[in-house]
Amino acid sequence: MAGRGGAGRRPRRPRGGRLGRLWRRNLPESDGSRRGRHGTAPGSPPRVRHAILLERAGVETEERELLSAVTAGGSRADLLPLPGAPAAAVRLQPCAAGVIAEARAIGVRAAGRPLLPGARRLLRPGEGVEVGGSRIRLAPASVAERTCLAAAALLRDAAASPEAPVAGPHLLVLTGTSAGTRYPLVADQVLGRGRSATIRLADPLASRRHARLRLEAGGASVEDLGSKNGLRVNGVAVERRPWPLRDGDEIAVGETILTLVDASAREPAPSLADPGDDPSTAIASLNHAAAAALLGLCAAALALAS
Repeated sequence: MAGRGGAGRRPRRPRGGRLGRLWRRNLPESDGSRRGRHGTAPGSPPRVRHAILLERAGVETEERELLSAVTAGGSRADLLPLPGAPAAAVRLQPCAAGVIAEARAIGVRAAGRPLLPGARRLLRPGEGVEVGGSRIRLAPASVAERTCLAAAALLRDAAASPEAPVAGPHLLVLTGTSAGTRYPLVADQVLGRGRSATIRLADPLASRRHARLRLEAGGASVEDLGSKNGLRVNGVAVERRPWPLRDGDEIAVGETILTLVDASAREPAPSLADPGDDPSTAIASLNHAAAAALLGLCAAALALAS
């Protein structure tokens, strides 16, 4: 046996200060207490963060940063206190597409609609959840911030999964157990709960082959395939004929609501001026292009630092 202070004795861990930081920095890779570069364990998905606004009666609006799943309610154990609300009334989980709200009490509303206990709803920028006279809202993003967030989400997806990130038109699930999931659109897809469906939904009210989605040069469209419970787009029943879709349209399949996300259809991409145009116009176009490129680099840096 080694003597006191010899090599056979496990070294004591410094409590704090510069020596403690150096000790933690030099922990072996096999030590479970070592964290990744940005505070997450090696191999885990990058951390997603969102700014939320707490709006409570008689209290000034408070802005907080949501980094992980938390509960909101009237209990001291809730990290988001809501006076007068039941304990753990709602659970909030950040994801790349927004924040998933899961009701755990009666009287919860999400995105302006009732949310029954156990149900989930994806909150996007500007949307919120209401309970007990209080409201938690996902902070709206400006045009520049939306560009940064979209680029950051793409980089996070690429880092968290070996699959290609979702960059083009896609469906975003707003409700149900798959809330926050994104499905890239291709030329021809089938929505349903059956094994033959291209996009499978864990929804007992969805038919095995519920609807057909098509993506063509003119845009996307959806068609009911004779489903038992019908198909709705923005609350309007769709019969067995192709129904054109636009960015932001909501598709109801059983109890699941999905929305079409097509960023290319929102704002035309800036183009360089023709040679015959006024020189000031050409300079302004070049400035816009340079600003867009710089914004992309900033978004990449922010995503890697998140």
